[in-house]
This record gives sequence, C-alpha cells and structure tokens, in this order.
Amino acid sequence: MSLRAALHEAQTANEQMRSLVAQVPAIVWTLDPAFRCTSCFGAGLAVFAVDAGDVVGQHLDDALKLTPDPARDAAYRAALRGSGGGYTLETRDRYFQVHVEPQRAANAEIVGIIGIAMDLSDLEYAAGALQRTQAALALAQGIAHVGSWDNHLITGRFTWSDEFYRLLGLEPGEVEASQEVWLRYAHPEDNAVVSDKMDYAKRTHTPYNFDRRITRADGAVRWLQQQAAFVYDENDVPIRIIGTSFDITERKEAEARFAYLAHHDPLTALPNRTLLAQRLTERAAAAERRHETFAVLFIDIDRFKTINDTLGHAVGDRFLCAVAERLRHTLRPSDFVARLGGDEFVVLSGSSKREDVSDVADRILKTLTARLRIDGHDLYPSASIGVCVYPSDGETADELLRNADTAMYRAKSRGRNSFEVFARGMGTEALERLALEADLRGALERGEFYLDYQPIMDNRERLVCVEALLRWRHPTRQLVMPDTFIAIAEETGSILAIGAFLLRAACAQVQLWRASAFPTLELAVNVSGRQLQRRDFVSVVAAALQESGLHPSALQLEITESVIMSDVEANAKTLRELKKLGVGISIDDFGTGYSSLAYLKSFPIDTVKIDKSFVRNVPAERDDTAIVTGIVNLAHTLHLQVIAEGVETAEQFAALCTVGCDMLQGFYFAKPSSAEEFVARFGPADARRSSTRR
Repeated sequence: MSLRAALHEAQTANEQMRSLVAQVPAIVWTLDPAFRCTSCFGAGLAVFAVDAGDVVGQHLDDALKLTPDPARDAAYRAALRGSGGGYTLETRDRYFQVHVEPQRAANAEIVGIIGIAMDLSDLEYAAGALQRTQAALALAQGIAHVGSWDNHLITGRFTWSDEFYRLLGLEPGEVEASQEVWLRYAHPEDNAVVSDKMDYAKRTHTPYNFDRRITRADGAVRWLQQQAAFVYDENDVPIRIIGTSFDITERKEAEARFAYLAHHDPLTALPNRTLLAQRLTERAAAAERRHETFAVLFIDIDRFKTINDTLGHAVGDRFLCAVAERLRHTLRPSDFVARLGGDEFVVLSGSSKREDVSDVADRILKTLTARLRIDGHDLYPSASIGVCVYPSDGETADELLRNADTAMYRAKSRGRNSFEVFARGMGTEALERLALEADLRGALERGEFYLDYQPIMDNRERLVCVEALLRWRHPTRQLVMPDTFIAIAEETGSILAIGAFLLRAACAQVQLWRASAFPTLELAVNVSGRQLQRRDFVSVVAAALQESGLHPSALQLEITESVIMSDVEANAKTLRELKKLGVGISIDDFGTGYSSLAYLKSFPIDTVKIDKSFVRNVPAERDDTAIVTGIVNLAHTLHLQVIAEGVETAEQFAALCTVGCDMLQGFYFAKPSSAEEFVARFGPADARRSSTRR
C-alpha cells in the first residue's frame, strides 16, 4: 500500500470514528503533556454548551469550566507515567464515567493522554445507545482499552464487548458470554468482597467500583478495575447491571513494588527500619496478650567504616550484602532480621530464654567471623551484639531498640566480637556520654585543654622529633584521655576548633624549643578526618606555621590510613597542597586497615608509622616480626622512613633496630609529659633551668 493510500485510509477511519462517536453521549479527547487539548469530539460536548473548536488548544478543565478535582489530576499524571486510570465527573446534573490512557507514538513513547467520557446519567438510554452504535463503542473502547458488559438480571442474558473478551484473553465471540463462563475466569478469592460491594450499591442506588483478579484463558492472573451501576424498573426493582472493566495489572504490580521498597532495604533486601518498627510493635502487642516474652538483638558490624573507607563503597556494599545473607541462613524461621541502617542489624528472636538467646548470638558471631573474599581481599567480619528482653527491658519499640543499642555499645567497649545482655545500669553510661558531649562543647573556651609531649628517637636513641598529644583537664572528672572524647568531638564537629588549637599551640611550643634547647627538633601532630576534609585545612596549617614562625619542614602531620583512604581523590589533592607548603606527611597506625602499601605510591607520603599492635609481640612472635620486617623493607623500597610506636622494652628496641626501623616511640624512652617535664628530661642543663610555655 502506498503512503498516500495509507494516509487516506487512516483519515477515512478517523472520520468514521468521529461520526459514530457523535451518535452517543460521549466525549473523546487527546491532551498534550501540558494538558492542552489537541483534539476533541463527541455528542457529550453539548452538555457543556461548547463545540470542538472551543476546546482544542485550551486546557480541558478551563474549556469545560470544570471545578478542580484531585482524582482527575491524579489520573492525568498517572497516564503520563504510563498507567491508565479512571474517575467520575458530575456536572450540570449529568454523571460521566471517564477513563484515560497514555497516548503513545509509533516508537511507544508517551506523547500525551487520550480520554473517553461516557454519560451514564440515563443508563437505560446509554445501554440502548450502546447497542444501536456497537461499532462506535467498540472503536472507542479499543482506543481506551476499556471493556464493557451488560448483565440482564431478569433474562439472565450476559453480553460482553469485544474489548472485554480481549481482557479475558479471548477472541471476540470465542465463547458465549454467560455468568457461568464469567465465573470460570473470575478469581474465587475476590468473590466475597465483590458481592458485598454489589449489595451495598443495590441498597443505596449508587454506582460501585472495585479491583478484582481474573485468570485469563492463557492462565495469567491479571487485575481488572470494574465500575458498574444497577438499572432499576419503574417499581425500583434492579433489572440490569451495566459496567466497564480495564486492566490495571501494571499499576498493581507497581504499587506492590513501591510497597516492597517502602518496607525493605534496597541494598540487602532485608526488612528496613519501617517494617522493623511495625513488626516490633506487633510482636510486643501479641506478647502482651499471650503473656509471653521475646528478645531483641542489636547487631553492629565491627570496624565496617575501615572497610568502607579503605576499600571503597562498592566493596563495602558487597560486604553488607554478604553479612545479610549470612544472617538469613543463620537464624531460625521464627526469627526476624532487619537492617536498621549503615552497618546495624536487628534480630527479633522467638525465645527469650537466656540459653536460647546466647545460642542465637553465638551462632551469629561464629557465622560472621568466617572469611569473606571480596574483590581479592580477605575480610574477617566480626560484630558487637546487644540483647534486651520484652517486657523487662522495655515495653515499646523505641525503648527496646534503645536499650539493645546501649548493650551493644557495652559489648563494643569490652573488646568487640561479643554480646552483652542489657542491664539497667547501662542506661547511666549512655547518659554519661551525653553529659560528656555537653561538657566538651565549652571546654576549649574555658581553657581546659593542654598538651603533653612524647619523644620520637632515632635508632641510636637520639631525640629527633616530639609528638604533641591532646589532654582534657575536666573540672569535675579530672583528666579525660583522648580515647574517651575524640570520637565525640569528631561526631559533633568540635574537633575542628580543638584540632586548630592543638596545631597552633604545638607549633608555638616547638618553635620556642628550636630557638633554644632543641634547634633541630621536629613536631608530629595528629590530624582527624573531619579536619582533612575541610576545604580550608591547608590555610589553617599555613596560619599556624606563620603565627609561630616554625619552618614547614619541621612539621609532620600524622593521618591514619583509614582517614586517608576515605576519599582518595580529594585527600590526595589536599596532601599535595600540604607538600607544596613544605610539611611532611606520615601515615599513622599503619596496618590496622584492610589495605596494603601499594596505595602509598598515590600519595605524597614521607613516613609510615607501624601500629603498636604489631610491635607489641616483637620479637617474641615470629609472625609479627615478619610483618614488621616486610613493612620496613617495602617502605624503604619506596624511599619512605619508618617509625615503630609502642616500644616498651629493650628487647623490642633492639629487634626493631635490627629489622631497619628508622625511628621509634614508646614508654621505653618516655611517657607523654608536660613541656616542663620534657625539657627537664631531654634538654641540656641550661635549657632545663629556662622557662617554657605551653
């Protein structure tokens, strides 16, 4: 067929459709995505005293003078997203049933909305008109994918439109329409609900609509939205039911997906916080009715941040998925597991007996600690678990989670990879932490922070550097060590001001020493992740150096490997800027993460500081000695210096010097001390007599 002939045939079909639709009280229209009418025709326009020319190019609502209707707006938006929908329109004493569908181009792209409005004000007339103009109705229904049906209650005759046959997966006329055949396709589980709606509609003389399932001829289960109304005789006896149906399966599937996503974690597919709260509330209510108890286990994965920071979020995500899978297979069918967020999981155990809960916690710990291999990395997960019991440890979901969380922190503080059962005294510890956080906020302004200094020696026991260590002299708690408050300062952000104070004070003190007792002394200062991430951090360092007069080459900034790997690109840029400034960069606590020395080539690093956990057992433990030897050799190959921290004995000092450590630090040389004590211990006689400042 030529293009001209095809266009002529399409035009003819369009004209026939318009002619047929003009015979029934209906309106057919198309809208563009901005809801402006691009075409409109049908006898139903007369109800609104307009013709097509008044409507085309206008917003349909404005042209027909319709009042705002959220249902209509929702149906339009759904059509633009690819879903059909319907609503009712009541105006000028008329009742229209409207259905809209997405209008698609030849490439299936949604280009607008197509809608049909049927005037059902006089159902008797509508039924007769539909029968007299069956071709027009079939055409309109084909456009909107709406099937219609007519059930004659007196005669038992059942008629279906061609489109309704197609909704059932049948060819038009393939079987004779009847109530018996219909019930063959209607899903039996929905019959009771449908029957109730029909009874209500019959009593109240109102139209009704409902969603129901069918089993198509090919066995597929589909969802139909049906809208119908009873027709009554002059004696108010129902004689017919006339209705429409259209397939809403895709919408139902989308709703099910949305409901699933709203209650499940997208990464692990475990129930999320919302579903956990719901299940916890339900479990508590059921336990109260039955006078039962149950346990809540709060699980926090140990050192997950190190994995995430050093190996990247992709590995971290796969790690969490593997942990979730292990939890699924470890727990009993009666247990419920959810991901609370981050690296936290919660289990609701069906039993609260201590031996049962202990067994569940032990199984979780043993299962999690098995080796995980992800992207060539051997990872050994562990967890800290807090346990509380309903109702003795809490009666509400919030209280149970809070107390289980408190018990988890106790387990973590006692060495990790263990579990603790909640005890009432633990709540006091949580309050203590909050009080410490409050006190920390004003500590800098009140002058409560000061510095201690610990020497760093070369392998000939000569003083080469000093590390400045922050201390907090609390007005009522006496001395608070960094392990207690640094994590809180990181969380609250106060570490930024505290870190700047540490840097300024230490630079000033060491410059004073270099001008007198220690002319070649260098300074090492720890830098937190929050500081390194600040855009102005290089400026803060430069200001401290300028203010104190300390030469940049005398300053070593110590950064842990987990911090430096948290954002490789951004941190590498900051470190390069610091190197341009002239300061040295040292990797602190090396070996505690899940990385290797290979990444050191990507950063402008001068020194590697071996973590004390490896030094502790040198030379007694052959494996630790071998690890230290390997780190030293590889670091020297990369032209880096090596510091060993945590040196406490002469044997350790000798062994570390033997394997090639360049510098050493630890109690073997001196504990951290005040500036005065430091000078008294390491300075020349005249310097010991001179005053120092903090």
